[in-house]
Amino acid sequence: MARSLQIGISLTAFDGPEAVKDFIGRAKERGIDPLFELSYLSDRNFLEAVSFLKGRIVSVHAPCPRQEFFPNLGSRNQAVVEESLRAIRESARTAVRFGATNLVLHPGYTFDQPVHLDAQVRLRFLRTHLQGKKRWIWIEQGAICRPEYCLSEQYRLHLDQAFVNLERAAKLCRKEGVRLCAENMNPRVSYLFQTPEELLSLSDTIKPISLCIDLGHLWLSSLVHGFDYLGAIERLARSGRVAASHIHDNRSTLEGSAFLADEHLSIGSGNIPLTAAIRLLIEQTQATLMAETIHAPLANLETLINMTGGVSP
Repeated sequence: MARSLQIGISLTAFDGPEAVKDFIGRAKERGIDPLFELSYLSDRNFLEAVSFLKGRIVSVHAPCPRQEFFPNLGSRNQAVVEESLRAIRESARTAVRFGATNLVLHPGYTFDQPVHLDAQVRLRFLRTHLQGKKRWIWIEQGAICRPEYCLSEQYRLHLDQAFVNLERAAKLCRKEGVRLCAENMNPRVSYLFQTPEELLSLSDTIKPISLCIDLGHLWLSSLVHGFDYLGAIERLARSGRVAASHIHDNRSTLEGSAFLADEHLSIGSGNIPLTAAIRLLIEQTQATLMAETIHAPLANLETLINMTGGVSP
């Protein structure tokens, strides 16, 4: 196993700078020198307070610093696109400032409007704006889409727009000195890039772009769209463009009463075959492995390290 393997944890698991400092101290006591991903929840004050993390940050999740809206490169509204590109440029500069090489991005949505970053505001927005898309909803909770949603005219229209705007964003990031990594999204009405085929088409079309494989999102998509989960990871790995990964577990299943939710559970507490998935990633890609769990950060980082064969960052 290559010693250059980078393993870390998203800062979504921490409630402040002091918690991060405490985590580093406890990790070092266990022989781990931890790496991190800055999250889209990191505001300017937080970023200033964690300046001690420079050199420990391997990736940044846009928008960073935190903004009111997620970038929406699926929009056909030029003002929304330009504001999205501005946020991506600022996020790229944050990455450079902290020494990170990867900028992870949710690629876009099937709306022309900006999409709120705050979860509760976003939920209210979706409830209002999904009225005309009810026919595409399979499971009301979470607005889980029907498989045929990704073939709809509306979806394809915004997907094509996202391809155009992602090329601009990828070139912008390359100019700033970082690598743009488009992340696969949940199978939710309004979310683009739900399937492996879309990601592979993106990597074939836009040469400066890389991919971030979110193993939890991919699990949900495999249930909805009916593709083989590990086979999809292998196909994506063979593209040579997978530069980052988000790792978290999930209990979702189609057995009995269908349950589908993006849970970000601790590694090993759900139904995803994460051991096999991670093995494919470390054998076939140079991807960073980033735990994106919401609880027990040290336990999850230790579990992830052990799953890779014990190679410490």
